[in-house]
Amino acid sequence: MWLKDAVAAADPRERWDPAGSVRVACYAFAGPTPGNTGFARRIERLLGEDHHHLRNTSDLVTHAWQADEVREIPALYGRRSAIFERLIASIAIDIERLGYRHAQTGATRFSGAVDARRDLAHEAVFQHLDAYLAQTGLHDLGLRAITFFV
Repeated sequence: MWLKDAVAAADPRERWDPAGSVRVACYAFAGPTPGNTGFARRIERLLGEDHHHLRNTSDLVTHAWQADEVREIPALYGRRSAIFERLIASIAIDIERLGYRHAQTGATRFSGAVDARRDLAHEAVFQHLDAYLAQTGLHDLGLRAITFFV
């Protein structure tokens, strides 16, 4: 956002590309809600078609902070995540006043394949890492979270 602002800053000393010839784009994935509704609107207005956000709806991290999506967490992985229903309901009440929201412009959603044979921890890790690699075709090339980070 700062880079986009600085391209056309009113103060010429703040401009890093006075000619305005660059294109600033944002590619995000696997992240929690970055801010409140005002911030989401600013992303949508400032970046528009240059905002790209890949979101796995089975990734609990992408549900963080937006109250309506936090409430979906207990249902993500069946019985494995249902045990958190009361805790999540309490958290959702506490964070609702913050008004957090994901930017909608440029969001591409997919649902990672949930596998009941994985325990909760392995499911959460798979959805937060490997599901994105699978969605982008990188799993087909042999790339896995464990080999990516090790």
